Amino acid sequence: MKSAQVTLNFGRFGWLMIAMLSSVTVAPACAADVNLEFEFTSDSSNPGKKGFTNKTPVTGLGAEMPGGGHCGPEGGKGSSKIDVTLDRKDGILHPAYNLVQFKIPELRSFYVKSADGREYPVKLKITGVAARYDISPSTVMSITGKPPPRGHSELWQGGDIGNVPVPCSSTLLDNGMHPSQHRFVWYSGPGNTCGKKLAPNLLAFPKLKLDSLSIVYQLDTPDPLEMAGGTYEGVTTYRMGEDFDPGIFLQPSRASFDVKVTLKVNHTFRVTLDDNNRKYEIQPSGGWPRWNDSGRPVTSLESQEIGFNLQTTSPFTTRAYCEFTLGSACALKNSQHDLVGLVGMLSFPQGVLDETGGQVRQKYISVSKPDKYKVSAYVSGRGQTGR
Repeated sequence: MKSAQVTLNFGRFGWLMIAMLSSVTVAPACAADVNLEFEFTSDSSNPGKKGFTNKTPVTGLGAEMPGGGHCGPEGGKGSSKIDVTLDRKDGILHPAYNLVQFKIPELRSFYVKSADGREYPVKLKITGVAARYDISPSTVMSITGKPPPRGHSELWQGGDIGNVPVPCSSTLLDNGMHPSQHRFVWYSGPGNTCGKKLAPNLLAFPKLKLDSLSIVYQLDTPDPLEMAGGTYEGVTTYRMGEDFDPGIFLQPSRASFDVKVTLKVNHTFRVTLDDNNRKYEIQPSGGWPRWNDSGRPVTSLESQEIGFNLQTTSPFTTRAYCEFTLGSACALKNSQHDLVGLVGMLSFPQGVLDETGGQVRQKYISVSKPDKYKVSAYVSGRGQTGR
């Protein structure tokens, strides 16, 4: 737990402390097959920044096609390799079952969680699957009698593996000149199945393997300005026989794989007083000696304002702590034990919101319960407290 505290000293009559807290928790580490890492760090030069930046190392399609728009630090897009291979099953020779396919998984919603139990929803959308097919030790020349790249087209019904039927689309990732291998990516929406059939007269060729698999994804993340600082983790599991259904023609090397999402939130939180060494006193007009010498009772106390500068992107909490209280307010106490309420007020710079999302300009200071705030952007400005 990180905290910033402002203590306001009201001399011989008591004191008031305003504590502004920004929770920081670290979620427990856990292993996964695919690790997606996103981070938010507040930036005073870009006060409107609200989104996470994708810090995941680029592998798979994004590394092979860096200019293809599949991966980028902003927008939640990326690609990652998955440690799965698929081999043609033995004994399947019927044309009805010779479909090489992938089902694009449904949109996956789950939660990332901090060590202290805070949860926030994320949505993981798979938009494509990239792979390499490999027929070695055979070649397209030995199987079709045609050299590459034409021989690759002769392996499949309807042309090369890039000509995938709707509702899918495809991109070839190499020039097709390798004698036994060809890389491709199939795109489609969640829940759709992309597939391609072998040419009917080639069902008996020896081997077919799909490897170098990677997923193309987009992650929708929560608003980091509504999250306490810290690390949040969540894991979701994809099953090869269901979520990524390869059909019955191919046998996956494993039954499932896990994707872990890690969100790191690094907030700015800084409070500085105009004069941290100054002693603030609440007193009547003309000072206490004037009234004490006259023997007259004090009729009112002068307002005292204490300025501070606030810089934050974090939700925070304020609360008053007083030596004496009267109801929900701080109080002063005389030698006869009489209590007089002391009304305190906080004012904030632009961008501080209450729990309902309304702009907060001024707020009474309460000792009965903490007041919780959030921000709409990077807050940097002057506020004050007083009575």
